Formats: sequence, C-alpha cells, structure tokens
Amino acid sequence: MDAGIDAGISIVRQPISKYQNPYIQLVIYITYPLFVPMKNIILKYGLLSGAVISLVLVLGIVLMNKENPDLQMGQIIGYTGMAIAFLLFIPAIRKTNTIQPLSFGRAFLVGLQIMLVACAIYSLVWTFYIFLINPDGAKEMGEQYLKGLEAQGASSKDIATQKKFMDDVYENPLFCFLFTMIEPMIPGFIFSIIAAAVNQFKNNKKQV
Repeated sequence: MDAGIDAGISIVRQPISKYQNPYIQLVIYITYPLFVPMKNIILKYGLLSGAVISLVLVLGIVLMNKENPDLQMGQIIGYTGMAIAFLLFIPAIRKTNTIQPLSFGRAFLVGLQIMLVACAIYSLVWTFYIFLINPDGAKEMGEQYLKGLEAQGASSKDIATQKKFMDDVYENPLFCFLFTMIEPMIPGFIFSIIAAAVNQFKNNKKQV
C-alpha cells in the first residue's frame, strides 16, 4: 500500500469529531469506504448484487411477455430477487469491518455505495435491452402492463396517465436509466440499514 493511501486511511481512522469543519466531516464520511482495499469489496459485491437483480429482470421480461401477464407475481419475484441481492450487503460490510472496524453510520454508507453499484448495473442492463436489443420491447411490455391494469379494474384515466408516463420514460435513454435506477433504491436503503445494524450488533457482541 503506497504512502498516499496510508495517509488517506490514517485520516478516516480518526474520529469525525476531531475535524471541526462540517464540510470536511461530510467528505470523510462519504469517501471513507472508497479507500483501497475497501473499494474492491464495494465493487465486487455491488457487481454481484447487480448481477442477481439483472437475472431477476430477465425472468420478469419472460413473465411480462406472456399473453396474460401476472403483474402481482412479477412484483413478488422482483422484490424477492432484490431481497436476495441486497442480503449480500451483510457479508460485504462484515468483510469491510475486518479491514477497519465500522461504526453504524460508516457501515450504512458502505451498504449505500454497494447499492448504487448494483442499481447502476441493473439499470444499465435494462436500458441496454430496451434501446439496443429489443427497441420494440418497451412498447410491447407497456401494452401488456396496461392490459394487466385494465384487468385489475384500473380507471381509464389512470391507464392513460401510466401510458403517458411510460412513453416519456422510454423516449430518452438517460431518463430511462435514471428512472430504472431509482426502482431498487428503497429496498436497498432498507437493507443497508439492516446490514449496518447486524454489523453493529456483532461488533458490540465482541466487546462484551
């Protein structure tokens, strides 16, 4: 490990309260997990989590391309896949904790950064599929989705609103990428809290 990295890690090992400037405190908190070798753990588990969610996405595409798509089952499969993927936050944070003991806040940030990598992979795969592999896929799946809403008794106004929104999203690759990336963030945020809490519990248990 070179001197620059040693110096960086020595800084973030100091208590945050040592630095009076709140901007310095914020920068340290955000960049803390990015120092090597923590960065490698974040990338590794982020890519792994993203791969799991992407596999679930493929399964969702198969389900939604059926003549009568089961929207509820598709949602169950989707969120189950996200839960499995985000459970990887726990071993990732514990592995990071072996390099440098993490407080709850810092462990939470590690989880968030893994989540961002995973969400980016998931969103990239979806955007790539829609705009390069199957340009008509969004329209076809949108039609199936709207049929499903109609079968569930949604009003004409609600269906028209959803159609306009979907048309707007899938006109622009960047908009599609950003919107798709938001979808797994809420469960990812929750699992980051859970993983940080598990890490804190195990750290406290060691100290007893």
